[in-house]
Amino acid sequence: MISKLHKYIDMYVVAVVGILIVCAIYAGRTVTPGSMIEWLDKSQDLEFWVSSMTYPDRSVRNYASDNIVDKFPGDELGGIAIQMTSSDDPRERLIGLGLLGKTNLDNAGDYAINFLDSSDVKEINLALAILVNDPHPQVRERLLEILQGGESSLELNALKALGKLANPQDLSLYINYLPTPNVNLRDAASEALIRMAPFSDQVVPSLLGSAFGSNLTSKRAAIHVLGEIGDESSLDSLFSLLITGDPALATDVVKALGAIGGEETSRKAYDLFMSGDTRARRGAARVLGEIGVPEAAGDLWAAVEDRTNEIFLRLNSMVALARCGNQDIAVKILELLHDRSEDPRIVRSGIESLGGIQPDFLFDVYDSIIRGDEDFGLNQRGGNTALLSVAVGLGYVDSDESRSRLRSFLDDNSVDRLELLMGTVRSLGKVGTADDIAVLSAAKDELPLLTNVVDSAIREIESRYST
Repeated sequence: MISKLHKYIDMYVVAVVGILIVCAIYAGRTVTPGSMIEWLDKSQDLEFWVSSMTYPDRSVRNYASDNIVDKFPGDELGGIAIQMTSSDDPRERLIGLGLLGKTNLDNAGDYAINFLDSSDVKEINLALAILVNDPHPQVRERLLEILQGGESSLELNALKALGKLANPQDLSLYINYLPTPNVNLRDAASEALIRMAPFSDQVVPSLLGSAFGSNLTSKRAAIHVLGEIGDESSLDSLFSLLITGDPALATDVVKALGAIGGEETSRKAYDLFMSGDTRARRGAARVLGEIGVPEAAGDLWAAVEDRTNEIFLRLNSMVALARCGNQDIAVKILELLHDRSEDPRIVRSGIESLGGIQPDFLFDVYDSIIRGDEDFGLNQRGGNTALLSVAVGLGYVDSDESRSRLRSFLDDNSVDRLELLMGTVRSLGKVGTADDIAVLSAAKDELPLLTNVVDSAIREIESRYST
């Protein structure tokens, strides 16, 4: 039957559905999409599952398509998919290509390349999707032709498939995609450039050209890629951008330098922090915190303590201590929190940094706020400013207790300050588990103003559990 499936699939569907309907009527049941899905769930018949992918109801088709690989992970499914790709029926070929893309066959790309010259755009796109996971260098020229052809529906998969080849001859093509407002295309080009790290001697100069260019989108993308490539030859240029470049790029540069990390980056950041001007020291403090350089803890604390320093230098130094501090620093921060003459911004940052240095101290601060014993001078104008600082600090603490306290903010109906809820959601994004995806989704339904923040947090959690 399997060998003839591509020829008789429509007849098989009619027969199967007819038998099911008769059985259902005999049993006194009505055939509904739900009952079809129920039968599918119980069935171990691969042919029935494949045939259900052409069932008239969309929900049944989608269920069969989405779950068939989990149900039948072996080579038998791949064999059916390959046979269906040779069918004379265009619908069967599309199903076959879709199935082929879901299997783990080592040679799936060998069959996909035969469809790159198809007259059916859908077939080409499914073939491209297969080649994204099974790169074939021999089709590079055809992929370039597709990209130059202007068919927008094929562009993304063609760019992804080409990017997997990591051919340095395509460097300028990827660079030219960095300014695009289409985030998916830009990400695909960035991923391709990251894969070209072995050719960093060619890639880094081109990326630096974009990083120092005029297009802000392109600058940010190039800086991100430089961080991911991690070539220390870009350090001087990135530090130059941090010190003299567009302040709007500061966070991007700090993250890139943090991603490169290593002794050389840490040394340059420390030297800059100790000897640079105020702007340079502010940026260097952020880099030290991004990397986590414990040796800098004493000098960072000295910058916090010196009230003659510019406030943002003090703040950046305090934030950096979340990843650079130690027990002695945590004790000093705790003492600072009770100093009513201190700038409230420094107090807030101190509470947050305790989460990274000494979580137990942060939990004590939380408990004292909840009991009403102390607000550390932060709530004179009302609101939940002290709790917001705790919520941000909890984002440094990957523990069940931290997650429990963050969830309590979302469950507390008395918490009505948007900033607190946003801080809570962001921290859950940093330390939440897969279970928190449902918690965050529920919060999104109740607080539509937080939709973008919640979606970002969910993506952050999903990215951790997909790697």
